[in-house]
Amino acid sequence: MADGNSDVFTRLSLSGEHMIPQLVPYAPTGKSQPPKTAIEVAQSVQTMLRYRARHLAYWQSTASQTTTGRPVDAVLLPVIPSAAVIPGKLFHCAYITLANVIDHATMVVPVTRADGRVDGFEKGYVPVGEVDRKNWEACEDWFFL
Repeated sequence: MADGNSDVFTRLSLSGEHMIPQLVPYAPTGKSQPPKTAIEVAQSVQTMLRYRARHLAYWQSTASQTTTGRPVDAVLLPVIPSAAVIPGKLFHCAYITLANVIDHATMVVPVTRADGRVDGFEKGYVPVGEVDRKNWEACEDWFFL
């Protein structure tokens, strides 16, 4: 986003497509924003490097909690909180953002198929927050049949 999303708008103008609704919050005016200055980008990079250093220290500290005496080998987490991206209903992408920020390698391993007859909507579920509620309400059994 350091470029003010100018690349997004350049590509959209070439294709004639409209911006998908999920990206509108990143460009609320419907056009690119002024790019960040070199100083702002450098400050962001420094913040990210400090975060990475803290995370690495934490990662190394997990050695005291494993039976091997070595740090944790990997973290398994979902890419998104849904079996599939339902158009217009993707409300959370922070899982994969974590891996990008800490500069860890990632991969996607499909482990099963969603089946609306088995993986139904849990009516008694209590969402832990607003984004969780939106994702929970976006679950539509028919989509996965």
